Amino acid sequence: LTLKKSKNTITSIAASDNQKRVAQLIESTASRPALLASPFRSRPAVITSDLYRHFIYATPKEASDTLKTFANNANLAQHNAFLLENILLKNAIINHEFDPFSAKAIDASGMKFWSNTMANAMKFDDVKANSFTQLFGFDGNVNDAFTLGGVLGASSEKVKEDGDDAYKTKGTSIGIYGKSQIASTKLDLGLIYTNAKRKTQNGATIASFYSNEHVKSKEKALTAYANLALTAFNSANFSLNPYVGASYLRMKTDSTSQNVGIFRMDVDEKTRNLGVFSIGLNPSVPFSLGSTKMKFEADLAYNRLVGDTRPNIGVNIANAGYLELEGKEVRDLGTASLGVKANVYKNINLGLSYTGAFAKDVKSNSVNAKFEILF
Repeated sequence: LTLKKSKNTITSIAASDNQKRVAQLIESTASRPALLASPFRSRPAVITSDLYRHFIYATPKEASDTLKTFANNANLAQHNAFLLENILLKNAIINHEFDPFSAKAIDASGMKFWSNTMANAMKFDDVKANSFTQLFGFDGNVNDAFTLGGVLGASSEKVKEDGDDAYKTKGTSIGIYGKSQIASTKLDLGLIYTNAKRKTQNGATIASFYSNEHVKSKEKALTAYANLALTAFNSANFSLNPYVGASYLRMKTDSTSQNVGIFRMDVDEKTRNLGVFSIGLNPSVPFSLGSTKMKFEADLAYNRLVGDTRPNIGVNIANAGYLELEGKEVRDLGTASLGVKANVYKNINLGLSYTGAFAKDVKSNSVNAKFEILF
């Protein structure tokens, strides 16, 4: 009989930086007195902590799933997905034009109803998020230079970690916006509020214990923005529209608690406050296909985020200790949108576009379909 001592440690099975920090914390409690009755010894005053003792008797899969549960990588990625969705929502409203083909130019009191459907796929390392957003908007001319409108939205989102469902979110949005064009400038102002309900999908594992409870929480976002474009370079055949923009985002998520067997995990969600400063070009080229008026449009921008660029949470590791964990940073964000819009019948317009958003550890691709009708 030959016995070999394994060189593996709890830290050696960690699959991410956050999992490594969790593993190091668990290892540090090896000599901490236990508080709960031990299934392996007759009295609670053993020399190893409850979590450490149960962890070392767990199977490899249970150990890996335990680190995944405490590391909250999917939770942190979902916060970044929520951030990107709010930025793209803001961009969709800014890029909406009141009358792109001058169908109602002679009617100062004309009204427009419009809808925008967005399907988005995002990737953060081993975490993927897919979302669907439906916007309904309406606006009208206050005077020759100013348009005022409102928007309602509904969204759904699914987050997967390592191919397994992790979070499901459903939200609603409401906003007001104004558009003003004076001389060679175009100003966009707006305020958007989003309220989402989310719940976990994949349960939680701590050592040999498992809970399939769907933990519910609410996530809220408030976005205020201003965007100034220069129209001096525009002509009948081409529009360039260089612009600068600034926006403020405040995002807050409810903290949660969950019992998993004899253990408990508390997640303290930190509020995020961010500023987003943008510089970009919004060129367009009108053309005709037969008798149909059409327009090719693009939007290329660099966005600099400041403030809480990383999502941050505090986790109670089953009374073994408290850790503050961070997600991927979104600081330098490039966005690119390409699309075409057509005046299909008198005062009815249709549009189709692609939008990409790219940061160091983030990739996002979305398709937008738009319908507009003027009265």
